[in-house]
Amino acid sequence: MVIYIIISFVVIGFFSFGLSFSKAAEKELFFALGLMLVLIAGLRKPGMDYQSYLDIYNQYNVKTVEPAIRGISTVVKFIFNDPLVLFLIFAALGVSIKFIAIKQLTDLWFLAATIYVSYYFMYHEMIQIRAGVVSGMLLLCIKPMYERKFWLFFVYCLVAVTFHISALVIIPLWFLNPGKLNKAAYLAVIALSYVFA
Repeated sequence: MVIYIIISFVVIGFFSFGLSFSKAAEKELFFALGLMLVLIAGLRKPGMDYQSYLDIYNQYNVKTVEPAIRGISTVVKFIFNDPLVLFLIFAALGVSIKFIAIKQLTDLWFLAATIYVSYYFMYHEMIQIRAGVVSGMLLLCIKPMYERKFWLFFVYCLVAVTFHISALVIIPLWFLNPGKLNKAAYLAVIALSYVFA
């Protein structure tokens, strides 16, 4: 599976630095690369968190689970009765939400996708698939936060929380003023975060 990720990284990196295409061709290539990443993540061999999602799917000794996880697992079990579909759905959600956010946030789609595949894809879509969906929702929150569209921001936050309760940390971001960036304060917060970590 790692070889496919490396190939994806090389291909996306080549597109980000090597060739220029028409906008229509770029969209088609970007979609194809996203689809390839969905298949790599969704069809992977069992890994770190794989068994815990199977337990949720089979409803074995499951304590508290966020509603979206339980809901998707129940629907997949009822309709398809195949846990592979569950992993394909999570892969499709994680990758597609991030690709949509990338298209909203930058014109350098392939460069952003190269950075994503170089680390975050493996970490989120291959290991912590709930966090993969939530991180995509966090990226989607950036545009409405910047444009001060509270209800869209709130809906994205709410959807993220249904996948992982830790998404509640997105809410305080609304109170940041994107028009005024106090660089010293943000650098201090980053430095303090490292100290506490």
